[in-house]
Amino acid sequence: MVPFMLPLIMFDALVLKTDRNPLHDGKRKLTGKKKVAVSETFKLDVVKKASKDLNLTINELLLVALSSSMKKWFEELGDTKSNKIQIGMPVNIRWEMYQTFDEVQLENRFAPMQLKVELFKDHEKAIERVGLVTRAMKKLFTKTYATYALTRAIGWFVPAFLAKITGDNLTKPFTLTFSNVPGILRKITYKEVDTTGMFITFITAGRCAVSVNVLSYCENIQFTCLMDTSVGREPADFVKRYSDEIREVMKLADRKALEKAGVDETKKEK
Repeated sequence: MVPFMLPLIMFDALVLKTDRNPLHDGKRKLTGKKKVAVSETFKLDVVKKASKDLNLTINELLLVALSSSMKKWFEELGDTKSNKIQIGMPVNIRWEMYQTFDEVQLENRFAPMQLKVELFKDHEKAIERVGLVTRAMKKLFTKTYATYALTRAIGWFVPAFLAKITGDNLTKPFTLTFSNVPGILRKITYKEVDTTGMFITFITAGRCAVSVNVLSYCENIQFTCLMDTSVGREPADFVKRYSDEIREVMKLADRKALEKAGVDETKKEK
């Protein structure tokens, strides 16, 4: 099935329209100068509980917050027409699960996948649409593996200058890249001192100027935003708005949990 997916992947890439919004001018002439902002820490168990109360994965909860934060920010900047953004998301590749601890290897296998995120100020609408998109994406596992095979083939067989041109063209349509990495569960200790935290950031290949990078570390979860100065915005502004929306989505989860508890108590009384 994988070889048959390759023409479809190439066709999708060729017809993909470039985003135009306050974070993407549609031209993407990068300066190479990057700015990074780091968020506050959120408690991982609280985020997990909120996602469970909303019947979402943590990744979906974060995408819901991304949807609402981008919609509100765009409107503040005078863009009332943008109702979606295209994001690139790395999807982990596993040929099989490790059977024993000794078989575990530190690997870096992933496929860059395209995801269309519809923008809504209303969290309920965002939850509905994000769920549909992520469920559809999970069903495209053959496309995921085919994309991985294609990127490896480009790296192996295509001359460097052509690979760069290909990367530039394929990444130009996206507003940003988004990555959520499950981190380690125990604190790293160095010279008998525990590290206090960890965060990641990365420069996206090609012409994508913004990356959002989430990492969980022990009991905390934290994210960064990296922007090329060509965007003309401050990553700290994004971090503040995104953090605010994560908190708002978690408040919605609390209300849903209380409503459910009230219904359950009513059933018990009856």
